Amino acid sequence: MPHRLSAVLNDLDLPLAELCCARLDGELFKIDEFWYPVDSVDGIELRAQALSLLAPPRAIAELHSATWIYGLEPAPFRHQICVDVTARTWVDVASALVPRERRLVTSDTQVRAGFRLTTPLRTAVDLAQWSHLGTPDVVPLLAAVLRFGGYRDTAAAVKLCASRRSTNTSHARTRLAAAQAFLFADAPQADPDTPTRDLRP
Repeated sequence: MPHRLSAVLNDLDLPLAELCCARLDGELFKIDEFWYPVDSVDGIELRAQALSLLAPPRAIAELHSATWIYGLEPAPFRHQICVDVTARTWVDVASALVPRERRLVTSDTQVRAGFRLTTPLRTAVDLAQWSHLGTPDVVPLLAAVLRFGGYRDTAAAVKLCASRRSTNTSHARTRLAAAQAFLFADAPQADPDTPTRDLRP
């Protein structure tokens, strides 16, 4: 009896050359490390599923990985995930993931395709607090994430930022204040179901 391939493929299912040929023939497209049939819809659910296949149990997508799932920017070179400090989950630091331990409350996360990720509000605050100073122009991204979450201003983000102790609170408030100007800009809003180009090598 012939072996039936799963609907989600990687290079363990078929040689990479065959997968690339199938993409050239218009049969597959790639999301992260996985290959999907062309009749699959590249949206939030599919991107969340793709990252869930890479991440350990109880992992939560955050920062730029969350914004990628929301369709607001390309996939980061290494995905950013977190786990609760009480979760006994081990992540190989040599993998394609950048893990950290932290505490999140229930309202900080949501579940898409069975995988947890930070909400737009939590994601915006995290980006404001933890994006590196050298990250190019993160302020418009903060506004895009808040707009995607349905927020008309940064008040909720500033309140959430103030409610959690962090050494970067002052820096985050400065970024959020700058993001306020972008929330009313006449810029096109990203469509969460529009495919984003993967810029990784």
